Amino acid sequence: MEKINPFEIELSHQYSRPRWRDDDNIIFEEDDFSYASSGSSGGGDFESESLHLLDVDVEEEEEEDGRVGKIWANPIRLLCMSMIASVCFAIAYLLSTDGNNTSSAASLDGNGGNAANQRIVILGERNSGVPWMLQQLARCYPTTEVTNILQRSGEWFQDETLYQYQQQRTLVIALFLNPYDWVNAMRLNPINMPSHTNITSWKTFVKTPWTDTEGRPESDALLTDQKSHQCQFNFSFNQVIPCTTSVSYNSNYPVYELIHGNFTPAGEPYSNIVQLRRDKILNFLNVQNWKQTNNSDKRIGLIEVRYEDLTKISDDDNAKPGLFDVFAQIEQRTGIKSKCDIDSSFSEKDTNNDIDSFIAPAPIASSGTLDPKYVSWMRRHVEWEVEARVGYEPTKLNENL
Repeated sequence: MEKINPFEIELSHQYSRPRWRDDDNIIFEEDDFSYASSGSSGGGDFESESLHLLDVDVEEEEEEDGRVGKIWANPIRLLCMSMIASVCFAIAYLLSTDGNNTSSAASLDGNGGNAANQRIVILGERNSGVPWMLQQLARCYPTTEVTNILQRSGEWFQDETLYQYQQQRTLVIALFLNPYDWVNAMRLNPINMPSHTNITSWKTFVKTPWTDTEGRPESDALLTDQKSHQCQFNFSFNQVIPCTTSVSYNSNYPVYELIHGNFTPAGEPYSNIVQLRRDKILNFLNVQNWKQTNNSDKRIGLIEVRYEDLTKISDDDNAKPGLFDVFAQIEQRTGIKSKCDIDSSFSEKDTNNDIDSFIAPAPIASSGTLDPKYVSWMRRHVEWEVEARVGYEPTKLNENL
């Protein structure tokens, strides 16, 4: 069986318990996770599409029962793993003596590409490919801190007023998936949105208000000081439903972000998911205006990446995967060279490198399977002026995949 990495798996409504083998491959017991069935339905409101996110080698399992196991990594678990990685990267740096991870190029803060003085933060909504990107950057920048935590876990709104300044120079990678596939992926693979679970109709999904349909729980009403109460992920009371200090590992546990910050009307639920996406894009892009440190005018660096570009190879003579451009931008912005040699991997002389590891798996559902009526609704309701800031246009539906 092919290796499955914990960063490379998506959540499927329950949590997996990895079992380690001596060869460092991770395998999963059949009872440890649910299977995502493949198939499509006819009619206007399709019920499901093929959940082809990872091409995992499961031929033995398919011969037995025809099912393919594919799950997503839980975003909360990623937060914990990122915290552990923050400690591990420092240890790895102390043990590293070859110095090949840095280049002579000077970083933006004058640290000369010192990996220990840099950190890479990936921000991206659920179902946007963050687990895969975390895996790639962690292995290709082993002595640099790679995390999905800026002010809070990277799938949520980031709040500059709560940001704790870091010693390291911070470079943020904002990762996006086109709105057609992302909204559909959220319907097919709902995470922390129980009021939007098991909805087979795209029309019902996009028109369901972005909040817990059962309203705030009784525990929220019993809070004596709602204004000062700190909720999950360090949100305030008027920023999230429910307001609890605990963080649940259940994917069906609600985390519904409310309109907050400079967006209006603050404290109210979003009327639909595309409005949430609009503000989330603007929020992620705004981190480039944050200060690196409290006593410095230097700002956080930002690279915008479209997940679709990571799934393909360029058409020019020097064909490279989209990840190659990300590596180039990181080196340009920080002075740090990647440990992964993409050039060698794409050389015919080098057959030991895993070329596929540099090419991202396709999203859960490709644009070609979408209902035309759904596409029409999205074209009318998505905020395309905001989408244009990250490279998406309403008429270029099938160009990315």
